[in-house]
Amino acid sequence: SQMLMLKTGQSCQLADISAHIDVSATAEEVERKKKMSGRDGEFLKDTSFVLKARESRYGSGRRAELLRPVQNLCKKVPLIKTNDFVVTETEFEKFGRGEVIFLENSRNTRLCRTETSCISVGPTACGSGGWVNPAGGGLSFNEVTDGSICVTCNVFIDIPGTPQCQNNGICSCKEIVNKKTLLNCKLDRITRTSHINTKPSFHTRRLRMQKRSAVTQSMIYNKKERSLTINTAAHEDLGDLLVVMHADMNGYWHNGNLENNRLMKVGNDCFISTIPEDVSPVDIALGIQEIHAANDVTTEDDELDQYGIIHDVGPLTEAEQNALHPDIKSQCVDSNYKKIREIPVDKVQNEDLNEGKIVFFNVKASRGACKLQTAVTSQASGCWRWPNPDGATLWVHQIVHSVTSVTCCTNPLPAILPNCCQNTFPQYCQCKDIVDTQAFKECANTQTTTTKTKTTTTTTTTTTTTTTTPATTTTTP
Repeated sequence: SQMLMLKTGQSCQLADISAHIDVSATAEEVERKKKMSGRDGEFLKDTSFVLKARESRYGSGRRAELLRPVQNLCKKVPLIKTNDFVVTETEFEKFGRGEVIFLENSRNTRLCRTETSCISVGPTACGSGGWVNPAGGGLSFNEVTDGSICVTCNVFIDIPGTPQCQNNGICSCKEIVNKKTLLNCKLDRITRTSHINTKPSFHTRRLRMQKRSAVTQSMIYNKKERSLTINTAAHEDLGDLLVVMHADMNGYWHNGNLENNRLMKVGNDCFISTIPEDVSPVDIALGIQEIHAANDVTTEDDELDQYGIIHDVGPLTEAEQNALHPDIKSQCVDSNYKKIREIPVDKVQNEDLNEGKIVFFNVKASRGACKLQTAVTSQASGCWRWPNPDGATLWVHQIVHSVTSVTCCTNPLPAILPNCCQNTFPQYCQCKDIVDTQAFKECANTQTTTTKTKTTTTTTTTTTTTTTTPATTTTTP
């Protein structure tokens, strides 16, 4: 194996030995210095300084190809393939302080050269010193929350009458003038990952195990509109699921004025929310590229399953719809916009929703012994995958259900207070009666009818009062 593995507290880093180490020469030098020192364990040391830039991340298939000791040491932490650069002690110290070092690559011509510029710690780098352009200038990259970021670009040696650098797929350093253009250089326009599930789905659970066809998830980075679109096509029991996230005009994904910048489309409904503060679309995009770089395909062994429901909490206003990002609007033509609240569910509840059963959750209010709950049934479902930030497993695989809901009353003390729900919440069905989808529909229809009746009664009363008041006024004299 021509690989070097370095384990830190949070990850294993794998690099090509040929980058900076001659194993035989290193062993001979160690033996020579042992003899010079005269005592084992106490001899002169030479220190080399290496900068490690993240390149890809290994899944279960690639891990199985490694030596057994490496597999054992790294089984609980991420295993990252790095691109290593040997630097001087002075450069390494500058790097450790959060400053930028410049590395001239070997791919040079008389008129054009490539350079690599790296930041040491993405989470805390801030200000113009966060990243410095080899062509001049700098920018902040403070929204990246994991690992070093390195950008390679072309530096053109400007001699009048000579051609520009050839287009070799590398950005021009002069074009990187701010954070947005740095991401444009770092992120690919399209990244597709493939996933195979060898486990049977719910409807084939009683059948023999069989290998499934690969499911493709695509990620599109829109450089102009500064958005990420992630799409997983329908497969097995799950429908299409589409996620769109976008930044503001200045390239920030979170700020106090940025709202409704995430879409999750399930079925024909467009569910709108604001990107949570603890979710970094940049991390998601870079992580997907790293996984794709090392793994042709991943399996369920590379995934942590997570389940949730999308609960409709009301429509968007006309003004909110008009303010939506173009990449969200383009995905929602002839669809319904809805605001949502995401609620986690467990594996059993997820399977119940798959089977068409009713799931109860969320105690909303209580009066005395009686309580109100929400009953839901699945309308549509889908899944998507994003990089798992912790541990050896590559992906978080989230299965979500869009649901229809009704409010119902539950009585925990029926023997003592048999009429609690009828007396306290007469407008709602009793949860114990919602035993199947037919009962669910009847309960929903009853609540709709009750709401319409109340609206009609209120309107009639208002009309009567308006008519009666002038008549009374006329009769008084």
